[in-house]
Amino acid sequence: MKNLKWEFFLPSATCVLLFACDTNHAPQPFTQETAIPFSVRDFGATPNDATPDGPSIRKCIQTAQASGQKAKIVFEPGIYRIDAAPNVKSVGDEWVSLLIQNTNDLALLGAPEGTTLTFTNPSASAIVFDSCRNISLKNIQIDYDPLPYAFGTVRSVDLRENTFDLELDSNSIAFDHQAFSKAKGIWGMVVKPDAKSGTTRYGPTAVGAKDIAPLAGRNWRLTMDVPKNGMGGYANALVRSGMQPGDRYVHMPRIYGCAVGIQACENVRIENVDILSSPGLSFFPYLSRHVSLIDCHVRPGSGRIISANADGIHARGMRGDLLIERCSFEGMGDDAINIHSSAIVVRKVNSSSEIIAQPATWSVHPGDELAAFDGTTLMEKGRTTVAGSQVTSGGTLIRFTKPISGLLAGRGVADSDRLYNLSEAGGPFVIRDCRFLSHRGRAILVSGMDGTIENNFFENNEGWGVDLSFGDTLWAEGPPARDLTIAGNVFQGCGGGQPAIGARSTATATATSTGKEPCFFKNLVIRNNQFLDLASPAIRLYGVNGVLIKDNTIVAANPPAKTANFAAIELENSSGVVISDLKVEDARIKTDVLIGANVDPGEAGVRIASSVELPAIMDRRTAPAPSEPKEAHGTTNP
Repeated sequence: MKNLKWEFFLPSATCVLLFACDTNHAPQPFTQETAIPFSVRDFGATPNDATPDGPSIRKCIQTAQASGQKAKIVFEPGIYRIDAAPNVKSVGDEWVSLLIQNTNDLALLGAPEGTTLTFTNPSASAIVFDSCRNISLKNIQIDYDPLPYAFGTVRSVDLRENTFDLELDSNSIAFDHQAFSKAKGIWGMVVKPDAKSGTTRYGPTAVGAKDIAPLAGRNWRLTMDVPKNGMGGYANALVRSGMQPGDRYVHMPRIYGCAVGIQACENVRIENVDILSSPGLSFFPYLSRHVSLIDCHVRPGSGRIISANADGIHARGMRGDLLIERCSFEGMGDDAINIHSSAIVVRKVNSSSEIIAQPATWSVHPGDELAAFDGTTLMEKGRTTVAGSQVTSGGTLIRFTKPISGLLAGRGVADSDRLYNLSEAGGPFVIRDCRFLSHRGRAILVSGMDGTIENNFFENNEGWGVDLSFGDTLWAEGPPARDLTIAGNVFQGCGGGQPAIGARSTATATATSTGKEPCFFKNLVIRNNQFLDLASPAIRLYGVNGVLIKDNTIVAANPPAKTANFAAIELENSSGVVISDLKVEDARIKTDVLIGANVDPGEAGVRIASSVELPAIMDRRTAPAPSEPKEAHGTTNP
């Protein structure tokens, strides 16, 4: 880790630690030149023919594993068709086509000219590495046939009956395909061109259906439903989606699996791997360490309506050294990158030093650091380390080295205290030189610690660039983000209503002893970023303690005539904020910095400095008063 230096004095009440993530110390994959080659052709797998290649490829991998040597599986240029392995499950308890377990020193190498692995079961994960070490996957394109979603053109919309009719394309699966009966979540979205931005808009309204009935030909009638158990969409979805006859539409039977899974592994390098379709997540690094994804791309195949049904990279419970570099993301049904750990939900309190936790997608090991949060207010109750754990019939028993008093048990996230394992909260991680193009959801969602997000390009229709959030009870991702640097990025506005960089929580202020919500997000640096043609704030921070916002530029190349109804930077319920050398070159924006009423008073809350001129400020901590004229760049802050 390398320390960075402060360039400004911070209020004494605020201590901010800045780190830059350095992955140079991460071990490198084994040298492929010394590995023994195993050609899939030697086991009967030949590209571009009608013969299923799955059994031959699995036999090749098994032989390489049995050799006990460093090995590389060699594919030729062309397309291989791979069925799901019989009775083989892994990540998310889903079927898997190629499962590689308990293996060290193995590479799967496609041809530089282009190798495509086409998977024929749209209800199964494609490739999963489980409990492996020193793994490489390179020069591979992953696709599905049939595609793992239903898609077509909207023919009619009936708002009174809450239905719409969809004509499926000739190469789409129908709604009676087994993919829908095996799915863990089912909903859809409208996909249409955005004339103003020249991009494609994916949703974002999730459209659910309680009934799907066949009509004549390839036409189906979908009757809307309200959200239920993850199987439905948003309320009033037809109106909110703006669906019109002629719109393109996709309905996705999601699984909890992925195109590439990395579970409980160490030292994995994924390079030049493209995902053209996936029934769930694209890349899923999970409970692993030392993982690199370099020159990987999630994108729709030629003429396709979407790419993956879910996230681009979903990094859960990572234990350090995650590098995402020169990757791109387009057309997914959800977030591009999500880095987080899962909530450890308290099911029973045996003592202040021992609990029973609800089994879920987390792990604990002796020495891991845990942070406990109140289930209602989300206030932190204390920290401890793991002395030991064991699986019991009632859940996972976890013993603490130091007691935490006052923990409350319940039936689930909504009525229980929760803990997060800070030792598997993603960091250190680096996201560098990536491109975030049109897709549904957020570009980067972080509920983790110790990361650097630098030199990326964002073009998100909804506005989300980097989103820090904490507190929801549906996914219960955490812990609150801290020790992050967001630097040198370009955020291109495409009309979305969400901030390019945002922090927010769902804490209940009235339930705290002070009536003020806690500041969850700590030690942030936001510097040298460019924000272009935005339709919403560049930065909106809610619940932050300790942030340096320096040398950022907000520009509008061709702004509309009307005045913006948002500030360039909006702050609420925060403290220890330093803003320096903010450049706002957007005539629409009349307030550069909006300081909310619940920001800490004086310079303990916000300090603003500039080597040229101060920004225009509206400070709601004081008696209401209009900002000085923008041209004068005055301030109402005493």
